[in-house]
Amino acid sequence: MPVTFTHTRLPADATQQAALRGIFSSEGFTILKEMVAGRCAEHQVTAMQALLYPENEKAKAVALEKTGQATLLNALLDMLDDISKNEQDWFTVRTEIKIEHLP
Repeated sequence: MPVTFTHTRLPADATQQAALRGIFSSEGFTILKEMVAGRCAEHQVTAMQALLYPENEKAKAVALEKTGQATLLNALLDMLDDISKNEQDWFTVRTEIKIEHLP
């Protein structure tokens, strides 16, 4: 039974664009980014502290985990900045699954 997954970008309509402009220019959005940046900084500091003990296996595991978490949060901040600055990225996605039944 062959299966096909497809997706279609649906550009934000005028109402959605207005809502996004409001969100991206709001104090709340700025605070959200500051909160994400704060968590990123906490993970970085914890990782740096753990890296002071390279011979300790638990510390190495903590450093690896916290570095990964900081990297993900940093990528989230980059994505939020990119989306907020590029209106061509204001879209939703419709996903479709087509299942072909064989005779």
